[in-house]
Amino acid sequence: MEAKQSRGDVRQWIIPLLLTCSALLIAVAGSELATLLRYQRTEIGNGEWWRLLSGHLVHLSWAHLWMNLAGLVLVWLLVGRTLTLSQWVYLIGLCAIGISLGLFWWMPRLDWYVGLSGLLHGMLFAAALSQALRGDRESMVIIAVMVLKVGYEMWQGPLPGSREAAGGEVVYQAHAMGCLCATLFVMAQQLHRRIRV
Repeated sequence: MEAKQSRGDVRQWIIPLLLTCSALLIAVAGSELATLLRYQRTEIGNGEWWRLLSGHLVHLSWAHLWMNLAGLVLVWLLVGRTLTLSQWVYLIGLCAIGISLGLFWWMPRLDWYVGLSGLLHGMLFAAALSQALRGDRESMVIIAVMVLKVGYEMWQGPLPGSREAAGGEVVYQAHAMGCLCATLFVMAQQLHRRIRV
């Protein structure tokens, strides 16, 4: 019984473990691999489509990586059990590609981008929105805080201190795009449920 329970616990953490291991491997491998994998506008335009996904696993520095991994653990502790494993995979794929395409289309002057933060915003927002639609009032607090945070960033720019913490410029637009992709994901889930009924 205990062995079965521990396997379930590990499986519950498979998504953050995979994201963490991937990001750590890229960081350890060094700048050459990071340059090959980061979101790079010109290279994506030349057909290097993998960068739409892999760019989210590359980081500016070790401090930037640890900050994002701490955020990942926090997100997972708050909402990790909200979605099924397959839903998390679809959501992460949608958010990663959606954020990258959003940057490509709407920010033509942005040459490159790295980091998990846009993806983390999407993950947290989708899970909180899913919970809210099931009647969970506490998740409304998460939604309200995120809307205020993203609204502030779109109006005033990055939160004070975030540039210093990340070790470089913060592409706060990725946070808004993550929330937008999350909203589309939840709407699609709701539509799918209604069609099945």
